[in-house]
This record gives sequence, C-alpha cells and structure tokens, in this order.
Amino acid sequence: MLKKYLLRIFLAGWLLFLALAPLLLEYWETSNKRFLLLKELDDSDWRVQKKASQTLLSLRDPSLIEALRTQYERKETRTIGSVILLGKLGDFTPGADLLKWLQNDEFFMQHPQKGAEIIEALISWHSLGFSTEEDVQKILPCLMKSLHHPAKEVRASAIQALRWFEVKSSIPALMVASADPSLEVRFQAIRSLRFLKASGPAVLSIYNQRFQEKEDSLRLEIIQALGESQEVLPESIPILCQFLSEKNHWIGFSATWILLKMGVPRETILKELIPALRRRVQNHVPLEIWQEIPLQCSASQAEELLCRYLKHPSLVIRQASVRSLRWLGKEARFATSSLLKSLQDSHWFVRWESAWALGYIQEVSTIPALTQTLEHDPHKSPRENAVWALANIGQTPEILAKIEQALIDPDPEVRMIAACACVRAHHQWKKNIPLVIDALNHEQYYIRDFAILALEDLPSYSSEVRSSLRNVLLFDELEMQRWRAFHLLKKIKSREKKF
Repeated sequence: MLKKYLLRIFLAGWLLFLALAPLLLEYWETSNKRFLLLKELDDSDWRVQKKASQTLLSLRDPSLIEALRTQYERKETRTIGSVILLGKLGDFTPGADLLKWLQNDEFFMQHPQKGAEIIEALISWHSLGFSTEEDVQKILPCLMKSLHHPAKEVRASAIQALRWFEVKSSIPALMVASADPSLEVRFQAIRSLRFLKASGPAVLSIYNQRFQEKEDSLRLEIIQALGESQEVLPESIPILCQFLSEKNHWIGFSATWILLKMGVPRETILKELIPALRRRVQNHVPLEIWQEIPLQCSASQAEELLCRYLKHPSLVIRQASVRSLRWLGKEARFATSSLLKSLQDSHWFVRWESAWALGYIQEVSTIPALTQTLEHDPHKSPRENAVWALANIGQTPEILAKIEQALIDPDPEVRMIAACACVRAHHQWKKNIPLVIDALNHEQYYIRDFAILALEDLPSYSSEVRSSLRNVLLFDELEMQRWRAFHLLKKIKSREKKF
C-alpha cells in the first residue's frame, strides 16, 4: 500500500516537472542570456557593447532595471555600460554619473562611441522628467561643444539631444550642421530643424539646397519639414513636382500633400501626375502598355485617364492610378464613383488603396460601400482602411455604430483600429482602452500611430495608459512615435498640475 502511495507521488511529481520544464528552461535561458549580455556591455569591442545594449533594451524585462540598479549601487561592480543602459531604460539613478562623463572631454575623445551612448542615455533620462533646470544648464554647453567633435556618432547624438531638450537657440548651429560631411549628421540636423519648427528664408534655402540628396530618408525628412513649416520658396515648387515620379511612394505622397497645402492649383498637380505615373511604371509593365501613357496631358485629360486606369487589365497600372488618386486627398472627388467600383477590384491592394483614398475624400455618400468592405472583404487590409475611412468621414452615431461592429472582427489589427477610432471619438472609450494599449506595442508602425492619435485628448488618463506611453517613449523604434509620446506625457503632467 505504501509503495503504491509513493509511486503515485513520484508519478505526480514527474508529471508536474514535465509540465513546468519548458517554463523553467525558458527562465534559465533568459537569465543566462541576460547575464551574458550584461557582461558584453563592457566588452572591448564597442560594436559588441552596442549590440548587447540594443538586445537588452528589446527584452523589456522589468527585472532588468533592478539587476542593473543593484550592480550600480555596488561601486566595485558598477560599469559604464550598465550605467548607460540604466539611463536608457529611464531609471533616475545614474543621472549624476552620466553628467560627469558628459563633462569629461578627455573621455569623449578617447571613447566617442560610448560618448554618443551617454548622450542617448541622457535623452531618455531627461525626457522622463528626471533632469532639473540646473542639470540642463550644465548639459547644454556640452552638447553645443559636441557639435564640433571629430566623431560623427557624437555629433549626430548631440544634434538629436538638442531637439529633445528643445533648444531653439541651437537653430543657427543646426543650419550649419545640415551641410556636415556625414549623412547621419545631416539627417539629424534636418530632423532637428523640423522638430524645433525652424522657419524663415534662410532655413527654406537650406531645404532647397539639400533637395539633391540621394538618400530617400533625408529627402523625405526635408519634404515633411517643408510641409510642417507651412512655407515654401517659389523655386521649390518645380522640384516638388519632380518628386511625384519617385519610386518611394511616401516621397510622392508627401510632395503632393505639400503642393496642395501651399495652394498650388490642382490643375498644375494633375498635369504632372500622368507623366509621373509613366515614369514610375516604366520598368514594371510591357513596352506597349507603357507607350500608351502620354508624356503630357491637360488637367481634364489627367482626370479621365486616372479614372480609366482604375479598370486597366494591368495590376501595376491600377495600383499606380489608385495611389495617385489617394495622394490628391480631397481633390480626388472627381474619381469618387470610380474608386467605389475599385472597392470590388480582384486584388486586395487596389481595394485597400481605394478605401484609403475615399477616407481622404470624406464623402458621406461612400459610407454604404465602405461598410460593405468592412463587413465582407476577405482580406484584412481593405477592412482596416475601411474602418479608418469611416472614422475620417465623421463621428456621427451612425458611423460609430458601424465602427463598433468591427470590434468583433476576426482580425486583431482591424479590432485595434476600430478601438482607436472609438477612443478618439470618446465613444465608449474606457471600454476600448485595453485594445488601444495593445495597439501601442504592435509591430506595425501605422497601428501604433493610430493608438497615439487616439490617446491625444482623453478626459482622463489611467496609470496604465501613462505607463504604456512611457514604454513608447523608451522603446519604440520610430522617433516620431517617441516624440509624440513625450509631448503627450508633458501635456498630461501639465494638466494634472492645474488641478
């Protein structure tokens, strides 16, 4: 009897071990990986250090801060790599040490890569509100001095820090840095001018000079900076028109948006769209199809061709046409009926872009067709854009009721966008906040973008929302998302002080 009892205990223990083994193995692997990465933070090769730091940040392990803080508090185990990472993780503890190293010119000359990381850690430390006015007064002269450092990594990090510290007095120095030999430094300088809302003829002239850059990301940054400055020199307009034929569709979209925003007549833009479309599809369609597209045409001919190309047998032509119409925003009203038909296209991409374009047009008459797309399209992407388009058309009870139905869509991305739309309209927003918080961590940047926008003007903010925004500020791979989270947290803090 005793043997049977012991055998049962043994079998139960063995089964429990088998059930827990994967979890124990995962815990051991994570702990071992973290231990090895912490050692690599002070490897002699700075590339190993950088990779270890990035990997540790990506783990988002809450216990990591405690492990680093313990290491920091024991002076014999305190290392510069762990201090930098602790700063990047948004912990207030290492501020004094980071500031001490920032002021050490000899250290910055000998270890420029670590110097750049110290500046990056100070950005996190400052953006979470740990720096005092006295700290800032000590930091700013060091950043200005770092603009002349021989290492491009230090110059680029210093320029990035100047925009996060919102130092508008640095604009003249940033204008000089926009001509730096390093592409990364030039990019950071243009972005800082953009984020700091620099304006005036001298700044616009710099944007014009940099239009010839070969790097897409830098040209796109210049175009977006121009759009946000709400100013443009007359000589910029022909250059922006040339960008309509760019292979990078974001450049074409941004250029069209700015031209319309600056009051350039729609007829001027329409006349450019068909030749631009011709150049974009040149290497993607047979020669006889490409030759059918005219080299030039009038605005009315362009309207007729864009609508006709939506029915073209070539998918490439249909894609290029619907994308051009989406770029036109509200000015594509002439194509509303054609775009509604394209919601039934055989390819999901054309249906997706058509829903997007209709959202910009904002015609109430398109609601039934967009609702059909939302309810019946077999591909998730057209359904996602149908939700966005409906929300962009208006926030009436009828539209919100249709969007609310998408909260039970089989696809999680559609549900997230629907939740973001409801929260932004303050429609049952408390109920939908958990989905919006999930959206803040989504791998797709546009989902995260919807989530940030949805949270911008809530009646109140829970601790969970603030914590999620803090994670965006620390960990999001896109700086624009981090920038939005930074300013939203500042706005929340300012509002709380008033009450």
